Amino acid sequence: MKRLVPAVLFVSIIAMVAGMIAPADAHKVTPQPLAGPTTLCNNQTGLVYDSHDRAYILRTPHWRGKAGSLCVHTSGHAQFRIMKVPVTDNHVNSFPDLITGCRQWVCTPHSKMPIKVRRIHTMRSTWWIKGRGAPGIWNAAYDIWLGKRPFNPDGTSTRSGAELMVWLNYSESYAGNPIVKIGGRRWYYMHWRTCDHVRDGDHHGGVPPADATCFNYISFRAVHRVWRVNHIDLRAFMRWSIHHGHKIRPTWWVEDIATGFELWSGGLGLGTAKFSVNVRKTLATARPTVSEVRTVLNEAGFHGFVVTRPEDSARVIVTPQPERLLPRYARVLRRHGFTVNADPRHPRSRLVVS
Repeated sequence: MKRLVPAVLFVSIIAMVAGMIAPADAHKVTPQPLAGPTTLCNNQTGLVYDSHDRAYILRTPHWRGKAGSLCVHTSGHAQFRIMKVPVTDNHVNSFPDLITGCRQWVCTPHSKMPIKVRRIHTMRSTWWIKGRGAPGIWNAAYDIWLGKRPFNPDGTSTRSGAELMVWLNYSESYAGNPIVKIGGRRWYYMHWRTCDHVRDGDHHGGVPPADATCFNYISFRAVHRVWRVNHIDLRAFMRWSIHHGHKIRPTWWVEDIATGFELWSGGLGLGTAKFSVNVRKTLATARPTVSEVRTVLNEAGFHGFVVTRPEDSARVIVTPQPERLLPRYARVLRRHGFTVNADPRHPRSRLVVS
């Protein structure tokens, strides 16, 4: 086994799942780059780069299992191979992956995330998977987290909107689930509501505890499993989820994109031979829509307001009801990334949103 690089950052996946509370003055953390060929084990992380010099966090999260370690080996580039797997108890026990964006307060530099869904112009990824014949129960999946706001007050990611997974390959059959077509491929589609802090049935009567964060779990699983995709359009899965049941909202924020292997058992030899994600934003002048603004206000519990767009205008006008709630409306809309000002002609009764 290769020696460990001393400057790796340890991150506990248990704390991530439980939603750690950071100090109020918490700052974003970037892991140290790996200097060359390295083996990482059990919740260690390091920074690696693709051929376009884009940075990714390589992680070895392992939070369940009877014995043993999870270890991966990397050349220092955006690739790795699973070299050691733990003895498991037939639950998801680990998810070695590559991440761009922010997972809690650990972030990659220059990732353009968090990014509002409606501001995404393109979000494409290339992923070459290796490990044909790998034993056990596992999947090879994209794991994308979306929040209803960009960050919590303490600087951590929120994970409050949805978890979107795109499974390219897996060891078990999912025939019998609904099939949808996205990007020229057919996918088994699954959706349910789930909550953090509710993992092992230790809550009472099926009711999540008060501090649980609940979100939509959305899964697309390739009907015909693949080992390689080039420039897959990840935004297309978000668009489908927006237009079919509003499982994702255009005003939510993409916090991070991960790609790796959910391991129930086995998985030795699985790995990533090539990986990259390219995200491009729309122009900052993209116009807010009446529908987006109305959705944000409805979800915040406001009712009776009026939202209009003057003809040939890039702005949306909001008339709160009652007028005394105007400051609250403004705070909610700003928190969701809109630019909000008082209407110069009706400063006490109307807002201009752009």
